[in-house]
Amino acid sequence: MKKILLILLAVLIALALPVYGSRQAIEALEQHQEPGGLAMNLAWWVTQLPGYGAVADVPRTRVAVAAHQLHDGAEFGDLAQQQQRGERLLQRLQPWLDQIPQDTLTLKAQQLALATLVRMPQQPAGLAARLEQSLGTALQAPTAAQQPAMLRLQAAEALALSAARRQDAAAASQWQAYAWEAVPAPTDIKAQTLENTARSLIPLRIALAACQPGQPAPAFDAARQALAHGYDIRQLRRQYQSGWDRPLLLQAEQHGTAEGCSALAKEYQQLLTAPQPSTPR
Repeated sequence: MKKILLILLAVLIALALPVYGSRQAIEALEQHQEPGGLAMNLAWWVTQLPGYGAVADVPRTRVAVAAHQLHDGAEFGDLAQQQQRGERLLQRLQPWLDQIPQDTLTLKAQQLALATLVRMPQQPAGLAARLEQSLGTALQAPTAAQQPAMLRLQAAEALALSAARRQDAAAASQWQAYAWEAVPAPTDIKAQTLENTARSLIPLRIALAACQPGQPAPAFDAARQALAHGYDIRQLRRQYQSGWDRPLLLQAEQHGTAEGCSALAKEYQQLLTAPQPSTPR
């Protein structure tokens, strides 16, 4: 009897662990953090095994797992591998791509999808335009103010980068302004928060997204001002990984991009490897 009870207890623990992982993964997604590897591995089972819908938020877990798998190891690989990574993510996000983003989960899924498309060398026909329209409508709706500020920043940034990629500088500038309004600059210029680092990098990412083969050179002044912002290098490296910046750098360094694109990408890479400045006493 005791052995049976122990077996039942072990089974219950095994079934409960993925629920714990799911909650950790969702919390990390909402707080724009990377969950622990163990928690994410446990959460993955919630998306694969039937029956967890009664005790776990399966759709939100799917988005959290997809976001983690996109960022995990995203600083490695060439453009072909980044293309494959993007295609896999779009497949996982497919259930949300044709919906109107009336809730936070759909908005997050579509933001991830558009941010992915911007970083793919080859985009599925028409998908970027559909997502731009959907996200743009959602961000301009009166209910947009109810969405988390950082999510609004990320969605507006994705729209700005997508516009820059298709050489629409006016739309890119419009969405950059929206993102900056969503997360205002801190009053303390030394504040090195996740939000401040993310908002400061937007002009740099816009310029890199505009660096496409055969296209004219983007305006580099704002991008270089972004590089000279004075970052906490640890926060910058976190943003480089979570923002999936490597494909932007690889695209800017391609043959046929405008003069200055490759140099801008190299300047960003050099900044990422710079030592952390000491804090003044």
